[in-house]
Amino acid sequence: MNIPVKIKPSAKQLIRASARKRRLAAAHEAGHTVIARALGIKVASAEIFLRSGVYNWGGLIKYDDMPTARQDQQRLGIAGAIGEWCWGEFVAGRPSEPADYLFYDPDVDSALDLGPDLNPNLALIALEMSNEDLWVDEKLFDFYTAPKHEKIEWYNAMHYVYKLLNPFGGELWPELCQEARRLIVASRPTS
Repeated sequence: MNIPVKIKPSAKQLIRASARKRRLAAAHEAGHTVIARALGIKVASAEIFLRSGVYNWGGLIKYDDMPTARQDQQRLGIAGAIGEWCWGEFVAGRPSEPADYLFYDPDVDSALDLGPDLNPNLALIALEMSNEDLWVDEKLFDFYTAPKHEKIEWYNAMHYVYKLLNPFGGELWPELCQEARRLIVASRPTS
C-alpha cells in the first residue's frame, strides 16, 4: 500500500507563490480601482498587503461614494475578480476557451446570446469574489441559488467589465497594468 507523503515546499517555491499571489491581489484591487474611475466613482484609497499568514496577500479599497445604480454596483463588485481573470489570460498568452470552463448553467447560458465570446465564466468568477464584492442591494449574490434574472444581470456586468479590462484589446487594460504596478510598488517595505 502506498502512503502519500506530503512534501514541504522549498523556500524558493514559497517565494514564487507569494509573488504570484501579490500580482493577483494587485490585479484584483486594480480591477476595482480602474472600473470605479470609469464609472465616475472617486477612489479614496487602494492597497495590497501581506496578510498575517506567511506568503498570503490581500487587498483593500475604499471609495468616497458607492454607486446607487444596481448595474454599477454589480460592475464594481465583479471588477476585482475580472482583473485577476484578465491577468491570468495575459500570463497564459491567450483568452480562456469554452473548454476551460468547469461550470455550465443551461438556464442562463441558453438565455444569453454570448456568441463565441464566452469569456469569462461567471461561476468561476463568483468563486473568486469576496462576500463584500458580492453584496448588492443589501443582498448577497449566490450563483447557485440566485434566480435566472439576477444571474443574467451579473453576466451582463461581467461582460461589460471584461470587455474593458481584457488584455486582448480592452481599452482599460493599460490602466489596469499601471494601477497593479503602482499597488505592488507601494506594498514594498520602505525600511
